[in-house]
Amino acid sequence: MPFAGYDMLIAAILATWFACTIRFHVPLADNLALRRRDLFGIVPDWRFFAPTPAKLDYHLLYRDRLADGTATDWTEVSVTPARRWYCCLWNPFRRDRKALFDLTTEIARIAVYDGAQYVPGSVAYLALLSYISALPRLPGSIMTQFCLMASDPSEVSKPPEPVIVSDTHWLEGYDA
Repeated sequence: MPFAGYDMLIAAILATWFACTIRFHVPLADNLALRRRDLFGIVPDWRFFAPTPAKLDYHLLYRDRLADGTATDWTEVSVTPARRWYCCLWNPFRRDRKALFDLTTEIARIAVYDGAQYVPGSVAYLALLSYISALPRLPGSIMTQFCLMASDPSEVSKPPEPVIVSDTHWLEGYDA
């Protein structure tokens, strides 16, 4: 068995890598010192690119104003279909979910730090308005409005809170 030594070396390297991965996920004070020793960045980090993980879930809702002046009920936008078993291997909808998450967190950030008056001129607001305006509509819809809600998944008894409620906007093909 000429390769037995190499097999043992590879097994030891993989076992060390696994142990380092587990160790980096245990929140201790010396994790930063250990992370500095990972010169090539080969030990995975559960947060990937986020220094602080997301703590809120965002919900995007919209409603329309009909030609007769009535408003429809709020409808939550479902960006992606229900997850399937194969989504752990291949998930073509993850980018849609990530785009919505990025837009909603940017709007929330602007609303909190810059003030709600700056939200309607932001790229994130205009992108969400464009997305909402392109959704299928009931016949007779002339205007639309969207609402961004935030909920804490760790507090299920607490209802979602509004982050921002947009102005009412004309849909394409209608004038003010």
